[in-house]
Amino acid sequence: SNGRSASPLLDLLLGAHSELWTVGEAQHLPLWVRRKDVCGCGETLVACEFWKPMLADIPLTGQVAPLELFRETGQGRVLRWGLLGALRRGRVPEKHMASARSYGALNHTYFSMVRAAAEKCSGNKVRFLVDASKDPYRLLWLAASDCFDLHVIHLVKDPRAFVYSMTGSEDRPRRRVVRFTARWIIENALMHRLVKRAFSGRSKTILYEDLASDPNGVMAKIGAWLGIEYTPEIVGAFRQVENHAVSGNKMRWSDAPIVLDERWK
Repeated sequence: SNGRSASPLLDLLLGAHSELWTVGEAQHLPLWVRRKDVCGCGETLVACEFWKPMLADIPLTGQVAPLELFRETGQGRVLRWGLLGALRRGRVPEKHMASARSYGALNHTYFSMVRAAAEKCSGNKVRFLVDASKDPYRLLWLAASDCFDLHVIHLVKDPRAFVYSMTGSEDRPRRRVVRFTARWIIENALMHRLVKRAFSGRSKTILYEDLASDPNGVMAKIGAWLGIEYTPEIVGAFRQVENHAVSGNKMRWSDAPIVLDERWK
């Protein structure tokens, strides 16, 4: 999704199911470790009892294609001119395949360790790991590596709500409105094209407005798509489930109920 599209909410709702475990924005792990940022549990990653035993063994840097390859400064670039053609075609060009395979292998090591730790921590078999990284370039390279069975959710927020969120509550200069309108159009066009080309039959588009208005109904549909059952009890208890997600906004620690945000109106 774009940023500010409520992906942390969907992330938490997915992670509430006993057969799913959320990693949060997985590619931010090296940055969060360096900055000593806070895990979903409230502890810093370097002090978190879930992450601490793994950090020494997850290869964070020094790789051909490191974990933060597409998040070099914590922010992703919408337009990477040398890779746009690959997104449009839904496949990585041969000249980048070695890096994509290395990137996939690194992430496979990372996710395998997380899955084993999650099963030990929760006592449940984890069928799906949830990565909320949101970056289409990362998604394409993970797919090209052939290391994963990927199911993709494209989360879309009303463009007016997105622009309102990105421009803040102060007077909105026209250039900022135009800038973020263009960003919404470009990002969602790229994501839609990638999903259509590379993930036919393995993707689902979810509207934020539907998720916030009817979380039980939307999560039941996602569950049916994944082959698991989402009950209203699971959705209702989503804030009580143990969470060790990396990155995401402050709503991760809120106890507020799910409410459709239409302040843009």
